[in-house]
Amino acid sequence: DTGASRVVVLDLEDVALSGSQHEDRQTELMYMLGRHILGRNMFLRPGYVRHVPARVREYHRRRFREVKEQIKRLCYDELHRAKRHVRVMDQVDRDGREGRKHGVQVVLSSQDLSDFPDRFVNRATEVFVLGANAEETNLECARRFGLSAAGTQIVRDRLKGPGRDGQGAPFLARFALTTGRVEQMLYNTLGGREIWALSTSPNDAALRDRLYETVGHAEAWHRLARIFPGGSAAVEIERRRDALVGRGMDEGNAETKVIDEIADELRNGR
Repeated sequence: DTGASRVVVLDLEDVALSGSQHEDRQTELMYMLGRHILGRNMFLRPGYVRHVPARVREYHRRRFREVKEQIKRLCYDELHRAKRHVRVMDQVDRDGREGRKHGVQVVLSSQDLSDFPDRFVNRATEVFVLGANAEETNLECARRFGLSAAGTQIVRDRLKGPGRDGQGAPFLARFALTTGRVEQMLYNTLGGREIWALSTSPNDAALRDRLYETVGHAEAWHRLARIFPGGSAAVEIERRRDALVGRGMDEGNAETKVIDEIADELRNGR
């Protein structure tokens, strides 16, 4: 029961497995169950109130009207986990086709172009490209999303991830409007605390996790952002590690030692 929650996140990593027939079946069931939990109330209409018991009908009349008038969003991250499951993809397709009249938007995210079926790409009204690592991926990206020559050049040369200048992470946005398609290079700019909270860099995550254990999440983000406002301690970790390696320490042990040292300094206010 999600109650009156406005934002709900379901982490399916531990139950969306792959490999055996049993695991694939479980993954399909978990995705369909997750979609039901998140989306079951998104398609309510005021007319459904006639099915509600009279004693609570007025309460649900207001609730159904509010749901109908709101913009809702169903987001699927790591789409590659579900792409082989026909029932899941058919449900996503149906939500994409019919969601507009219910005010439901569908957002799909993944790291590989092949994870997105053509039927999804052809119907997408907004496309956000964060980068393409190989020239052939860049060309395929331009072809599938119908990018202009300028957009293709941006994907090839300018989407290199977050910079250290605080400007943020560049991405190419392509919008399908009633007046035509529009492309624009934009920056996703986050504050230091948010970057630290969302970072997946192994060394930064290891440093952050050490602080979580002793000072808690919020305080860890506060301290990390104050000392490393750019959202990463990679430069400092590398500097100290190289110094230890230069004195004869094994690189792996040196890296662990440095992360422990920085965590201890942040923990003790030094």
